[in-house]
Amino acid sequence: MTSRRSSDPRGIAPGVAPFILAMLMLSSLAFAQQTPTIFGKESEWVIWASVVMLIAASMLGIAFGLARLFAIPSLEAWTKEEFLNLLFSVVILVLFVTTAGVIESVSTSLAKDILTSTVSESGAVQYWSYIPGTGRWSRISTSAPDCPYPCQFYIARGFLGSTYEIYGESLKGMAKTHAVSLLFESFGVGTSFDLTAFVPKLDIQVGMPLYSGKAIFNNSLGTVVEELLKIVTALKVQEVGLAYLAGLSTTLFIVGIITRILWFTRKFGGLMVALGIGLYTITPLIYVLGWYTIDRSTASFNDPVMRGIEGVTIGSLGDSFAPAEVGLLFTQYDSAGRVSKLGILDSLSRAYIPIMVIPVLAIFATIGFVRQLSPMIGGDTEIAGLTRII
Repeated sequence: MTSRRSSDPRGIAPGVAPFILAMLMLSSLAFAQQTPTIFGKESEWVIWASVVMLIAASMLGIAFGLARLFAIPSLEAWTKEEFLNLLFSVVILVLFVTTAGVIESVSTSLAKDILTSTVSESGAVQYWSYIPGTGRWSRISTSAPDCPYPCQFYIARGFLGSTYEIYGESLKGMAKTHAVSLLFESFGVGTSFDLTAFVPKLDIQVGMPLYSGKAIFNNSLGTVVEELLKIVTALKVQEVGLAYLAGLSTTLFIVGIITRILWFTRKFGGLMVALGIGLYTITPLIYVLGWYTIDRSTASFNDPVMRGIEGVTIGSLGDSFAPAEVGLLFTQYDSAGRVSKLGILDSLSRAYIPIMVIPVLAIFATIGFVRQLSPMIGGDTEIAGLTRII
């Protein structure tokens, strides 16, 4: 009986368990000092979480002593079980702080490659950088890009922000061309005269539009402009959302760690921990992966989508079908089958990738991760029925 108790992990002495907890918490603080923590470069949240866990360990130690003093086996068994759960919470805390440091280190090393925009004429490499004063993204020539903490969220925002800037420039050109083309479509020639026979008076007008064929191009271009306005709005909404997601994910993790200490909120706490980890790791990394792969494929967002559209020819007088303008709607290829000029409709179809495909993939991947991790750490498996969509 004695040997079996000694091999049982629940038989941890009340004085040994707080010591183990303290050592693990000190190791988490050591990792926090080596790498920036979630709320910046300070580690207050780790300290407060550690203090709460030490208080809980002390209370459990008192309960264990009372159970031994008054010989209450059920209370003693419950206390040992809670010690293990508390110890597991500390392990989760240490692993999360360590993982956050690893992700930050990897993201920083990838930033120099992913944030690369173009190479200027002087040979200097330009990187996408966020300009706080304007809330916009711009290309900056520098030897090393700045990737503020947390870097994975910064890169994810850079993907959306740079796409917003590129399609914003295309939208300006298309809107200007659309306005000019509509103006020319309204041009026409004609004449009018009055015919009076005795008392009745008849007004006769004859007119002929000069560029009626531009209606086909104008209708198509107007649809593209309207859709691009929605697309750039969706891009900016996602970028702003990611700016707040880092703090939200950490808040959920802290709430989950604290509520996981109490037995009656343990399932909720485990769910919050899994949700915080998923939002902090999976969601931004899906955007990073999307930028890393899409920008290196044929569907590159760095293509000059509609550069030069402002100088499009209006066409000769009476050119009702406007073949030059209609040709801009479709992609042109060279003799080798490579894209020589990206069409407007093709550009619009590619613009749906960052506002539909990648966000949906990020949501499903995050929910799937939470659904698998939550029961492993004692949390709920369902997020109010949301996971049923998977």
